[in-house]
Amino acid sequence: MGCYRRARGGGRLELVERFEIDVVGAVTEVGHFRGRAVDPFDLVLLNDLDLTYAKVRFDADDLHILEEGGIGDLEDPMARALCWSGIWHLTRDGVLPGSRFVEMVLKNIGRETDISVVQTLLRQLRQVKNHYVDASRRPAVARRLGEAVWANLESADAAGDQQLAYAYAAAWASSQQAELQRLAGFLDGTESLPGLEIDQDLRWAYLEALAAAGLDDDGARASAEAAGDDTASGRRRLAAARASRPLAEAKAEAWKQAVETPDQPNELIAAILTGFEQPGQEKLLEPYVEPYFDGLARVWAGRSIENANRIVSYGFPALLASSALIERTEAWLASGDASAPALRRLVQEGRDDAVRALAAQSCDGSV
Repeated sequence: MGCYRRARGGGRLELVERFEIDVVGAVTEVGHFRGRAVDPFDLVLLNDLDLTYAKVRFDADDLHILEEGGIGDLEDPMARALCWSGIWHLTRDGVLPGSRFVEMVLKNIGRETDISVVQTLLRQLRQVKNHYVDASRRPAVARRLGEAVWANLESADAAGDQQLAYAYAAAWASSQQAELQRLAGFLDGTESLPGLEIDQDLRWAYLEALAAAGLDDDGARASAEAAGDDTASGRRRLAAARASRPLAEAKAEAWKQAVETPDQPNELIAAILTGFEQPGQEKLLEPYVEPYFDGLARVWAGRSIENANRIVSYGFPALLASSALIERTEAWLASGDASAPALRRLVQEGRDDAVRALAAQSCDGSV
């Protein structure tokens, strides 16, 4: 257990003392504090030094400290990582509202020096935006994230790891017209940042974002890019971009290619179904809920194990988390089609993720 107190004058959070204690049973008395003043520390970090496997839940005072810049005030990168992990699990478990998690990250991420932590936080922000925020707050959260990601991209050191991390994040965080136009500008050369190289992988990330936003409905941009990237990766990215388009015919084409056409390359299936499911396109995805469940047994019996694994996992309608989806999933699990243990496990995992998302959305909507 690490006990931290703010330095004089409101500086960094400094370690005052650290001691070990074994947690046994539902309640463990911490005799180390007996007889001391009430709450003599600004932050108490359980499992400091990461000595065991544990989920840590901060109290309201500790959360306030962390939210107002306290994570960045911790000098020890391990202590910061444990705090990041703690607030992430609170969010996943539907205890901390997703929109509050977003604000906590954005207030602190600019002071995080570990690039692997920055990359993880950006992935978590995307997950929260897409799955854990109440529907009524998603537009505001999307705008907030877009503004923050672009600001951090512009202020990052030229040619540094953080600049590249934010450059990739800009693909999923851009929702406003001006932001999308900047992505297009990076592709056609009218936009640039010192030190930022827009390589082939980043070009495809931006092309997929533009396609998902309805800025490549005829597929011309993606097709032109694929003409200069005649590789297995280029073909996968083209298929993903085409599946990303907010068009009923694009979804039908993607579903047919990934789910109904046998003997497709495994990673092509994953790419198509990843592009297929786009935030903001829920209405276009709803018609595929029944075909997904109706086809599970057939896919499992008729496709290679790797093909089937990808269709079942990537095809689960995760963006449509609702009580109706959970009920439909549970009905399938109770049916005779769910006899194969491996297939049942994959669908159960999808169901568990939907339950988690729904609980997180409820938490976010309750404040």
